Amino acid sequence: MQEVKYWTELRGAKLFFYSDKKQEKFTDSLDLQYLSSASDKHANQLQWTEVTLKLPNEEVYIKTETADVAEEWKGFILTVSQLSVPTCLTLLPGQIIQLKEVLEKEISRRESEVSRRESESKVGHPTYQDVGDLNRMPPTRAQVKHYRVLTTDHGFVIELDKPVVLNSLDEVVNHFIDETRGKLRPFVSDIYDTQIVFPR
Repeated sequence: MQEVKYWTELRGAKLFFYSDKKQEKFTDSLDLQYLSSASDKHANQLQWTEVTLKLPNEEVYIKTETADVAEEWKGFILTVSQLSVPTCLTLLPGQIIQLKEVLEKEISRRESEVSRRESESKVGHPTYQDVGDLNRMPPTRAQVKHYRVLTTDHGFVIELDKPVVLNSLDEVVNHFIDETRGKLRPFVSDIYDTQIVFPR
């Protein structure tokens, strides 16, 4: 059995392997969506634990420095492959919270992926030819945009390709709401809570 040393990254439901920790492009990858099991075996004489990943056509062995690290890796791998937080592992409360956050992100990522594929499949489909090919697809990632608003002697200026001059901050806010058809909304302060409650 050939043993190769890689730096490993878990992104979505895939493991990405890098031959060097400074390497930008991954050397290989492993899709975990069809994982059937993840188990570990601790070496008595050596200070490492081996995690075995069983997939339909292969078995992959990953060595970790300690049994605790192996348990944590199994937790993340099983969470993204089975879309549930495993209850069979010995993990700390903080690690379980992390896994729940990872699970939410992975479910959201897959839902976005499916709806995007559905949108793409409609483009050019005979059923939709009479309505054209303009399709709003879900964004692949969130976007943050910044706009410069300057005060002048006569009011405020939104610095765009064609600057917009307005008389008050209320008009500035309303301009963004109107231009985005209500997609952008200002933050509205609300009543402050008086107790700290842990979200469940």
